[in-house]
Amino acid sequence: MLKLTLFLRCLGTSVCQQTAGWNGGARGELFFTMRASGAAFQPQFTRRRAALLFLVTFHLLCPAAEALLPGKIEFNRDIRPILSENCFYCHGQDGNKRKAGLRLDVREEAMKAVESGDTAIVPGDAGKSSIIARVFSEDSDELMPPPNSHRRLTAQQKEMLRRWINEGAKYE
Repeated sequence: MLKLTLFLRCLGTSVCQQTAGWNGGARGELFFTMRASGAAFQPQFTRRRAALLFLVTFHLLCPAAEALLPGKIEFNRDIRPILSENCFYCHGQDGNKRKAGLRLDVREEAMKAVESGDTAIVPGDAGKSSIIARVFSEDSDELMPPPNSHRRLTAQQKEMLRRWINEGAKYE
């Protein structure tokens, strides 16, 4: 049976006993033990390697962790990727493909009333912004992106758009 022991020293702080096989040591040590065969394998990790291992593991297990953290939404980091992937094809810089006279890649254009008379983005008021009404719509004729585009926004992306507009819809 292979016994794999992962030893991480926690920078001098004591660690409480955790579930899932994690045990806190008396000197602030953290052990994780997995037994598979009789042989014993005990790698020696430096603090740097242990921290790197933790960060890589955390990043792989929680790819959306950064987006879940509270804080101010930034256009280039959080909003532009959503709009680029789902909206700019029909509402971007190409005037020949632009629909409803709406351009979302330029702030001044996104704040103007479109052909229907609605204003896509009203900074500070998501309730008056037609983009939010369209994104959250249950009606397939009103829903954006349209079903025939084969694109969908996740609930998290929709909420991020709402928060961004309520925070003032600042472009960068």
